[in-house]
Amino acid sequence: MSTINRIFLLLEDGKPRSVRQIARELEMDPGPVSDAVLRQWNKRTIARTKKRISEIDYQHKGRAGRSRNVRHYYLYCLPEDMDYRFHLKPEEEDQEPSINKAQKVREFIRENKDEAFFSREIADALAEFGVKITDVMPTLRKMEEKRDCYIRGYSDLEFERPFQEGFLSTFLDSEKPPRTAIKEAFNRTEKKLQDRASSNEFLQRLHRIHDAIVTNSQRREITAKFFLDNLLDCSPYQLNHAIDRCLQLYPHFRKVKIFNRFVFFYDSSILDKKELQAQIALKKNWLRKVAGRWNRLGHNWEAVAGWFVDQFTSGVTFWSQDHRKRAPLDPLLPKRGMHPRRITLHLLKPVGDRKHFAEVDRVWEVKSTAFAKTPTIYVMEAKWSLVRKRVLDDFFEVLRWSKEFGSDSTRGRVIKSGVVPIFAASSFAKETIKIGKESLSVAQYAGRLNIELWTQAKFNEMLYERSIPMNITVQKVCRVAADEDEVAEILDTIWKTPKKAESILREYSIKNKELLDFEDEIKKKRKNKR
Repeated sequence: MSTINRIFLLLEDGKPRSVRQIARELEMDPGPVSDAVLRQWNKRTIARTKKRISEIDYQHKGRAGRSRNVRHYYLYCLPEDMDYRFHLKPEEEDQEPSINKAQKVREFIRENKDEAFFSREIADALAEFGVKITDVMPTLRKMEEKRDCYIRGYSDLEFERPFQEGFLSTFLDSEKPPRTAIKEAFNRTEKKLQDRASSNEFLQRLHRIHDAIVTNSQRREITAKFFLDNLLDCSPYQLNHAIDRCLQLYPHFRKVKIFNRFVFFYDSSILDKKELQAQIALKKNWLRKVAGRWNRLGHNWEAVAGWFVDQFTSGVTFWSQDHRKRAPLDPLLPKRGMHPRRITLHLLKPVGDRKHFAEVDRVWEVKSTAFAKTPTIYVMEAKWSLVRKRVLDDFFEVLRWSKEFGSDSTRGRVIKSGVVPIFAASSFAKETIKIGKESLSVAQYAGRLNIELWTQAKFNEMLYERSIPMNITVQKVCRVAADEDEVAEILDTIWKTPKKAESILREYSIKNKELLDFEDEIKKKRKNKR
């Protein structure tokens, strides 16, 4: 029995079906079934719904989670079973001769030889002839094969991708020598991009990044990412997007990381290898001075949170790892290695810049009762600086995709039950997060992710309950202590002798006076430069 006869026999029960349902019930491939149904629709022997039906289609992808796509389809039935939802294909009427859209595109390019156009601009200019954006590029590609058109996008090393308004194209004079014709066409596209930048905020940002990198490279210097952040005064997402696009548009721009953390950029066509190495050495010395305070405060804040866990939680067992010690002969690195309570996690999927491994500040287990078979595991991340939504998302993704704390479920990748994420933050950004129709603060958003928040105010309140003076705060302890061990010493001492808290803090500030004065001097120099 033929495929068409089998379809007719199936539809005789009067029940409308989609192509996928017909193929499933006939145990056939959807492709031949779709072709057969379409032929009968054109012959007006099968009716279909007037409007397409849309529904959400979920598919399980294993570890990758569950995909969610919108599927569009028609329902089909026999003509005798039609109701108000169905119709037959309208009979074709005499139509006027169709317009050759490809010819219109070719004529437009040739008539405007001295200008460059984005594909969307061409479609808008020829809209009266029924030309759409999907009609433009196939014609331009055929012209490009015949060397009648020059097409430009931005390169990401593997592919050439369109700009926001589509690919940029202009006429290519095949009668001239290839090098001359391409140079003239390139200059026209370059002029178009420069004119476009004057009215496009993103392109203004792009050109300012380009000019800064080129200018600093000519001075034989490399450009820091935080310098570009201060220069543009935009959001982190806008900055990263502009930098990524700039690196795609200008392949001779290079990125280098110092201490595997601080990002710098330079123009490889200007700086040679010896000049680059000299600049990296200078920046390392500069970062040791400027970033030393950032690192010290960040590690001290981790120690504060860890001390309060030790002090107020019974039955605590901290995780620890024996990290590789750094070479003591290297003057650019600190004498000590990573703190043993800082834990390295194994990632099953890259998260941000981290491909295989990520670190969390503290992990500890608590066995609450004698009847509890599995202990509760607490995972803490501490951050001294301002905390935004993206920081919480990053922490959540690290735990979700880690081998130690993530697991697969029917809902995709989730954090294991019994694991409690904790984020110890010094301050939160005044950021409004839109989720559907709701507006949430950063703290409320953390609650949605089931992340527990610890703040400086929470720790200070515990100190005040111990009758420690109000002017003694964990912030001051972090600023005065030279390292994590001193943080624990100061907190232990003032906890045992609250009345001597002020004198104890004063002693440590005198002890570390040289370090604190040096950091203040560096801070003043940076402010004066601004």
